[in-house]
Amino acid sequence: IYNQILLADKEDADAYWNLVLCKYGVTYVKDPVSGKYIPTCNRTHYASVFNDENYQNAIKYADSEKAELYKQDAKTIDDIQHGILSISKHEKPFDIFISYKETGANGARTKDSIKAQELYDKLTAEGYKVFFSRITLEDKIGTEYEPYIYAALASSKIMLVIGSSKDNLDAVWVKNEWSRYLSFVQRDSEKTLIPLYFDMDKADLPEEFAHLTAYDMAVDGFGQELIRGIKKLIPLPVMLLERRKKFRKKLKIAGIAVLTLAIIGGIASIPWFMKLPDYNAAMQLYYDKNYPEATWAFADLENYRNSADM
Repeated sequence: IYNQILLADKEDADAYWNLVLCKYGVTYVKDPVSGKYIPTCNRTHYASVFNDENYQNAIKYADSEKAELYKQDAKTIDDIQHGILSISKHEKPFDIFISYKETGANGARTKDSIKAQELYDKLTAEGYKVFFSRITLEDKIGTEYEPYIYAALASSKIMLVIGSSKDNLDAVWVKNEWSRYLSFVQRDSEKTLIPLYFDMDKADLPEEFAHLTAYDMAVDGFGQELIRGIKKLIPLPVMLLERRKKFRKKLKIAGIAVLTLAIIGGIASIPWFMKLPDYNAAMQLYYDKNYPEATWAFADLENYRNSADM
C-alpha cells in the first residue's frame, strides 16, 4: 500500500517511514507509566535502520518536527535490534522450526497446534532439536520472544509450516515467520521450507509456496516419508553433533592425559636406562666368577633391579 502511495507521490515522508515500520515489524505499545506509545520490533535485520534507504528518504522529505520524531523512534528501533541480536547470538542452534497457528478466534487451541506437537514429538525422538513455540518458549513467559524466534529462524536448516486453512497460514504471526524464513532461504541454499497441510486443498496454499514441495498430512505414510526426507537434508542433527563434539573433547583430554603420563613415565625411566650398562657389567663379572668385583658393582647399584639380592 505504501509503495503504491509513493508511485503517486515520491516525496511522501509518512509512506517512506511506514515502509521502515513494515520492514522491522514495528508495532506501537502504550507504556502504562508514561502513557507514550513505544515502538516494539517483531522482525530482526542485521542492517541498521539508519542505513535504510526508506528511512533516509523519510528524513529527507519530512518537516523538521516530524523528522526529529522519526530519528527518535529510529534510535529506539536500532537499540532494540542490537538487543535482539545480542541475545540471539548466545542461543544454541536448532535443526527444525515448526510454524503454525497456536490459538483460534475463540481462544482455543487449533488443530494445527495439535498436529504440530505430534510432529514435534516424532522429530525430537529422532534426535532433532526442534523449535516448537508452545514448548520452546514456555519457560520464557514474561520476556520478549523475538530474540529467541530470530535465533531459531536463523539457525534452523528446515522450516515446517503446518496449516489446516488458508486463513491459518496467512495469520499475522505465522506469515511473519514463514515469510522471514523465505528471505533466509533466498540467501542460503542449505535452508529448506516445507509446507504441510490437511483439511484443505493444496491449491489454497499461499502463492509463495507454489514452487515448493508440499505434503498432505492426511496421506498414509506421510510421517515416514517426511522424516526420511528430513534425514537426507539433515543427516547429523544438532543434538548428535553436540554429543559428538563433547565426545571428541573428552577423547582429546584423555589423549593429553595419556601423553602426559607417557612423558612422565619416560622421564622417570631415564635413570633406569642410565644404570643398565653398569648392571650388565656387574652381571658379566658375576658370570666370569669375579665375585668380589661383582659384589662391589652390585652394591653400587643399590636397589636397581635385583642388585641387592645379587
